[in-house]
Amino acid sequence: MRMFIVDSNVFLRFFLNDNAEQAEKAREFFNAIKEGNGKIIVEPITITEIMYHLRTTYSIAKEQAVEMVLTLFIENWIVIPHKEAIIEALMLYKRRQIDLEDLLLWTIAKAQNIKVVSFDKDFKKLDKDRRYVLLLN
Repeated sequence: MRMFIVDSNVFLRFFLNDNAEQAEKAREFFNAIKEGNGKIIVEPITITEIMYHLRTTYSIAKEQAVEMVLTLFIENWIVIPHKEAIIEALMLYKRRQIDLEDLLLWTIAKAQNIKVVSFDKDFKKLDKDRRYVLLLN
């Protein structure tokens, strides 16, 4: 089976249809994959980049941006490493004033029962007993 890692700009064109020609090419590619011509791997870095552009470049509300990204998680032809941890991070992101990147680090660390090492005090908000965080301050 053919596997593809897809850049965030393909997803953005698909979601936003802000460039009709590229949006159509994205739809055609996704339809071909959906019909059994492979699988797409969506890495956590791609999700953070999609969210960044939806929020900053396109001024889409946090809740709406999260819902757009979550549509990727229902397709069986899309493979997302750390899927459950990423969903948890996105749900926390909707409710908290913490960077998505930090939330992803924390939820992935928690899922793997390892620690995040950081100077960022936002981790205290997530992990008061510091089970999954080692703060260097």
